[in-house]
Amino acid sequence: LQEMQDKALIEKSIAMMEDIDSVISAVGDGGSGNKRKIDLNMQKGSLEINSIGDVIIFKLESNYKFSEYGQDIQYPSSVARTEQKGKLNIITLTNNYTGTYDITFNKEDTTKVISKASTPYKIFAANNGANLDGKINIDFELG
Repeated sequence: LQEMQDKALIEKSIAMMEDIDSVISAVGDGGSGNKRKIDLNMQKGSLEINSIGDVIIFKLESNYKFSEYGQDIQYPSSVARTEQKGKLNIITLTNNYTGTYDITFNKEDTTKVISKASTPYKIFAANNGANLDGKINIDFELG
């Protein structure tokens, strides 16, 4: 039963990462000053906005083995990977924006980890225009 719940949760998490990517694309295409809200409903796992590496990573400990260990599975905007940790599996979903967007959190190159919560998070993504490298800066902040 737990494995089936975890499988459903992983599928929801993939959809969440796709939604985040859609918002980033829309904000990026919308021009400087464009800002959109993302509602994050995280019952399990953690979301890492790593603006130093321009990646967004979702991690989840699971009883369910989503894929072969160490093998990447490509989705439209995410890469999924399963690693073994004792009796558990660590499922990692990564959206990589290196070379596409300059991701920041509160206008800084930092790492912000958002943990599971009973109430949804409100996160805002804003287009702050192009940086010196010509990449569009997408800045995240908690609402």
